[in-house]
Amino acid sequence: SAAIDALGRMTAQDAVRVLMKAVAQPDYPLRRAALVAIERATAQSFGGDFASAEAWWKENGGVSSPVWMELQISRLMRQTDAVNRRNRELESRLAALVKESYQRSSEADRPALLNAYMSDASDVVRLAGLELLQGQLTEGKTVAEETASRARSLIDSTEEAVRAAAVRPAPAPRSPTRARRFV
Repeated sequence: SAAIDALGRMTAQDAVRVLMKAVAQPDYPLRRAALVAIERATAQSFGGDFASAEAWWKENGGVSSPVWMELQISRLMRQTDAVNRRNRELESRLAALVKESYQRSSEADRPALLNAYMSDASDVVRLAGLELLQGQLTEGKTVAEETASRARSLIDSTEEAVRAAAVRPAPAPRSPTRARRFV
């Protein structure tokens, strides 16, 4: 229900109290939805176990408002840290997959892939593209003007890491006569 969902988006003790009343009623049709809303509101995970939620509430429901807020902040910070860790892991996996896809592609397809990577909305993908471009320059490979132009455009990126990677000097190419400077 919309009301349960709205209560689940609140972190206030009174909102959780209302949801706990729904969880405490075994025959309440929205009992499971109320439990999910409590998990969202409190950054707790009860694994679908109503008894665990009730035991947790029995232990935490009666604390003073300042203590409740302190506990909520702590729980939400832990949840945020966990989400951030998971995002970093996913970004790392994405970057590895982008690089692997590039390495598996034919030489003819690589310039288009580099351009696509450096034009992507994701900073992680753009960074991977810049790293791959650095590798090409190190190997003394010629860089297409479109690719060089895209790399130069990233100097103005709003993301600091992308800007830094875009202005990072390329390592000395293996064959300076074959490498085309673009920065």
